[in-house]
Amino acid sequence: MRLDVPFIPDPDYARFLRTLGDQLGSVHFSLHSPQVADARNVMEPHEAGAIIAALGELPGVDRYLLVNARIQDPERYFDQAHLFRTVEILNRFRTEANLTGIVFADAYYLNALSRTAPEVCRSLQAVPSVNCMIDSAHQAFAYLRLVEQTAFAPPARLVLDRSLNRDPSRLAEVTATIRTRRLGLRLLLLANEGCLSHCPYKPAHDAHLALVRMPGCSDRTFAMNRELGCLATLQDEPWRLFSSPFIRPEDGHRFTSLVDGLKVCGRERGGRVYLERAVTAYAQGAYTGNLLSIMDTLGEFEDRWDIPNHELPPDFHDRVTGCHGDCSTCPICRDLGSHVHTKEFRLPTYQAGK
Repeated sequence: MRLDVPFIPDPDYARFLRTLGDQLGSVHFSLHSPQVADARNVMEPHEAGAIIAALGELPGVDRYLLVNARIQDPERYFDQAHLFRTVEILNRFRTEANLTGIVFADAYYLNALSRTAPEVCRSLQAVPSVNCMIDSAHQAFAYLRLVEQTAFAPPARLVLDRSLNRDPSRLAEVTATIRTRRLGLRLLLLANEGCLSHCPYKPAHDAHLALVRMPGCSDRTFAMNRELGCLATLQDEPWRLFSSPFIRPEDGHRFTSLVDGLKVCGRERGGRVYLERAVTAYAQGAYTGNLLSIMDTLGEFEDRWDIPNHELPPDFHDRVTGCHGDCSTCPICRDLGSHVHTKEFRLPTYQAGK
């Protein structure tokens, strides 16, 4: 299975990725810039020249720029000056870094970019974000039709929703239907971005991440999740970690007949050290150590809990994919909770209004 992995402009990391050879299918990256907003917390921007130079270490690898904020400031859809600046960035990466395409979540913004500079967009794929939560063939075709109505090139790959990781029969049905009608479209699954199963906080969370890129809106997303959201639930009931729809490195091979690859995420989780650890685990199909140290969202608990990945039962995959999802009546994840070992650490708390 080929991997789609995060990219950061670190020459040592780029050289590490080259060692993956044919296992590396594509990379995705962010500018962390208000001009080209992506679906993550605000971070230090990356200088475009440094990213372009580092991408030069990966000849022949598809590269996708993240333009996947869930929403934009409404004025941006009609702000020609803003749209032209964004297209200029896309064009620079297209001409200087062989940019393959963009990853998007906002259909309005995709149309706005397409109408602004169709000649630039024709040579760039528009790839629906995993945050579009595509979990059916009908939904996949709806997004593909959307792209076909723009000037953008159709996507060569599609990352299906996390929920299908734990529903093999439905995954088989969805992938079979898509492949019957869209020959050559590569299908991937998101491997290590665990959160609550079918997380009810996700739509609002994605919207808040987009809002903090707009003037006058403070970033409270971390405190919200810790005090009021999914992370608060996991703190109270650690066994719910196992209901999260992640895929262990050891179980990646179980999906080889269903999908073409796995997406590894976590570009915010500690830079090159974390990324090399997580990517190596999925490339090798095995990891000895704390499972949380190769997870993205669940990695928030790495300092509090230890889940020895190598000690999880051999039938872990069969157990967690055999659940109907009603945690109030299902013992599977509660039983696995014995593998969560508490460390001597206390998470910070947040007061209302802070």
